[in-house]
Amino acid sequence: MKFSPRPEQACSTFVLVACALSLSVQSAQAQSNKSKESEDVDALDPIVVTGSTDNKDTIAQSEITSDLIDRTQSATIPGLLSSLPGIELIGNSRVLGQSINMMAFGDTEDIEITIDGAQKSFEKYQQGSVFIDPELLKVIDITKGTFSAEKYGAFGGSVEMTTKSASDMLRDGQSYGAFAKVGFASNGNELVKSAATYARSEEQGFEVLVAGTHRTNDDYSVAGNDEDLTLSAGSMLTGHFKASLEREDHFFELSGIHSYSDDYKPWAARRGLITASQWSLNKYGSLEEYLKTQAVDREMKDTSLSGTYVL
Repeated sequence: MKFSPRPEQACSTFVLVACALSLSVQSAQAQSNKSKESEDVDALDPIVVTGSTDNKDTIAQSEITSDLIDRTQSATIPGLLSSLPGIELIGNSRVLGQSINMMAFGDTEDIEITIDGAQKSFEKYQQGSVFIDPELLKVIDITKGTFSAEKYGAFGGSVEMTTKSASDMLRDGQSYGAFAKVGFASNGNELVKSAATYARSEEQGFEVLVAGTHRTNDDYSVAGNDEDLTLSAGSMLTGHFKASLEREDHFFELSGIHSYSDDYKPWAARRGLITASQWSLNKYGSLEEYLKTQAVDREMKDTSLSGTYVL
């Protein structure tokens, strides 16, 4: 019996054979290309990624050292802290017009601020909350949120500032010294002058430091804007002393800080740009005369004194 395939079967057989041949050719080409690529590729060293769990007690803590303070050259504590995640500056560039917002808490009672253990929080409507020159500080310890049971009630967090002492300024083997520094910023022609003198006696276990900073500036320019932040010019004088005495198992330390300024500022120091309508300019004759109606002569004195005894 003779078998004669139908045209449809012959066509299907031909297609299957053609596909098989095509796949085999492509596979051979892929193997050839892969072998060529393997010859051109350089083997790299393995990358090893390691990780560890965070300690819940330190996950929300940050520290700003004196080296970072010197590099940042910030005029205010809120401006310095705003570089950290979770902390924002409330207000503007005016020295007396800045506060801190931490973890979405901006009220003064929600953020505990201390310097050498002394409470430094200040609260008044539309005014700043802390007036300390960063030049005088050794370290700032920040705790964000309510992670510390010792800071109960400070829902936003806490800011603990420690001032410099003679040991922070003297090298090993030195008994006394002096320090002077001048800084300048083009925005507002800001000029900062700092000086300090310090001494210690290892035999007597005594050391003392006296320091001062004077900061002056014209009106600051607003970033991305040709306008000046009116009524932001001013000056601020800050003085600091710290002395300690160590006798056997007894340690005494006394520190104090004082800040002073007397300038024309808006009654709401945290207010932004002050603009005048044409009606106001016509009424008062000039912008300078109009600004006098928006400002007050504010004298600020901020003093703190703290003592430590360790047995």
